[in-house]
Amino acid sequence: MRSLILENDYIKLRCSNSNLKSYVSFDVINKEKNEISYRLCTTNENFIDGVCNLEIEIISNEDKTLLDAIKLFIDYVFYSIPIHKIEYITLEENIKTIKLLGLIGFKIEANLKNDSYLNGKYQDKIILGLLKE
Repeated sequence: MRSLILENDYIKLRCSNSNLKSYVSFDVINKEKNEISYRLCTTNENFIDGVCNLEIEIISNEDKTLLDAIKLFIDYVFYSIPIHKIEYITLEENIKTIKLLGLIGFKIEANLKNDSYLNGKYQDKIILGLLKE
């Protein structure tokens, strides 16, 4: 990808090469502050099954733009990569992200009980999925 930019009134997604393991990677730039707020990328692309994972790296606490950034990113991913599903895997304590992805249309597909040990306790691993319309 070379100098690809997607944008709306508030944010600009600029092609990023910061994550060499990703197929699609964008820096999310807050236009008002002209600084990177997030990094979004796809990983573990499986073109046989048509599934990839979504990774979100939060650089600042700019919540209002994250929803728009993810929507713009997902539209691009579904129309540029031969996949039909995006998955996001997180721990149960990440309630804010789970709710945010729910607003976009992600559904909880699995709840792996006591699957991960973090901060001195076992936690459920939540797998969310979004199918291409």
